This record gives sequence, structure tokens and C-alpha cells, in this order.
Amino acid sequence: MQKKKIILGVAPTKRSFLSMEEAVRQKERFMAVIRNTLSDSVEIVDIDDISENGICWNMDETRRIIEKFRTAGIDALFIPFCDFGEEQVAAAIASGFHLPVLIWGARDERPNSDTSRGRDTQCGMFAATKVLRRHGVTYS
Repeated sequence: MQKKKIILGVAPTKRSFLSMEEAVRQKERFMAVIRNTLSDSVEIVDIDDISENGICWNMDETRRIIEKFRTAGIDALFIPFCDFGEEQVAAAIASGFHLPVLIWGARDERPNSDTSRGRDTQCGMFAATKVLRRHGVTYS
């Protein structure tokens, strides 16, 4: 009997006005790891064909992302934050499903310093999880 692959919908997010170049750099780093992890057990469904550089930040794209993930029959949703992220976009996508949702972001490179806040990923994830709770989305 052949083992069924888990179908994972991956919707990276970024804040609209923050650097797309830096967001792409972050996305490429984590997607390289994700695509090589358990590739025989997990099928990745990305949004590269919908969002610029495969990173969502525009509410106008959420319906198409949800439709693509529904058509693919995803078993779980992964929303990695490339920077602060767009919490309304993350909530709109996640609330379209009753599936396990994982929120993740890379550690900011300059925490607790007097310099620029950089990507501010941790703060954005706090904001997003607050909005996810308001939408009744269970997440990890």
C-alpha cells in the first residue's frame, strides 16, 4: 500500500510597503529548506503563479489563493512571514479552511538594538495571530 502524501498549502506573506527584495531573499531561504524536507511525504502547493514572487500581501489575491488550495485539496496550511507580513491577508486565507495552520517567521536579525527594526517579523506574527483569533482560526 502506497503512503498518501500530505498536501501542504504554502502562502508566504509580506507587508505591502516593506522591501520586496528582502522578502524574496527570506522566501528563497526558507522555501529551499521546505522543498527538500520530506519531499517523498509532502507535496507543496505554492502561490508562485498568483502573487508577485509567490508572496501574498494584496487582499485582492486571497480569493484566488483559497480557490487554488481548495482545488489542490490541501491537508494543512503554512503561512511563513517574510517580514512583518499582512495580517488581514493571512487571516483571509486561513479562515477559508478548517485545517491545521502553522504561522512561522525567521528570527529578526537585529532584536533589542537601537538600529532599524529590520523586518520586524515577530511583531507581525503577534499582530496576525490576534487577527486569526478574531476570525476563529486555530493555529500553531
